[in-house]
Amino acid sequence: MAQPADIGSLIGASVMSQWQIGDWIAKRWEVQKVLEGGCGLVYVVFDHQFRRPLGAKTYKNLTTIATDEAAFVREATTWIRLDHHPSVTQAFFLLHFANKPYLFLEYVVGGNLRKWINSVRTDTRLREGLRLAIEICDGLSHIYERGVAAQRPKARKLPYRR
Repeated sequence: MAQPADIGSLIGASVMSQWQIGDWIAKRWEVQKVLEGGCGLVYVVFDHQFRRPLGAKTYKNLTTIATDEAAFVREATTWIRLDHHPSVTQAFFLLHFANKPYLFLEYVVGGNLRKWINSVRTDTRLREGLRLAIEICDGLSHIYERGVAAQRPKARKLPYRR
């Protein structure tokens, strides 16, 4: 098993944004999986303090514009402040490593809605699809009522809970 890295050595690393499976972050979070999207990265980590998996979300270094980071931090802070709802992935805290923000959030086992749509049998699709549609609408309603607008709710971005 990989040993936890010292936070000082992590911050001094030249490629801080590219943790690998097995790396430790601040002697607390162990990287188990790395997921990459169009503009973002999610590190699935195991939190050894709380004994549960979490996602550590950040953006790719596509640009170095300060407004991009400010927008990410603003969105993350808003997400953290949302009260809990069963149909909204819960965000816990925002930390900076090597001058880059990472949003730590609930890791939802089950994949995403797009994968489910592509894998489910036709006879199951309607019943389960209606249940999921209700959950999605309920979650979106929850955040809209609190003044937050989901800018791009896409099937591949919506977590699917089994």
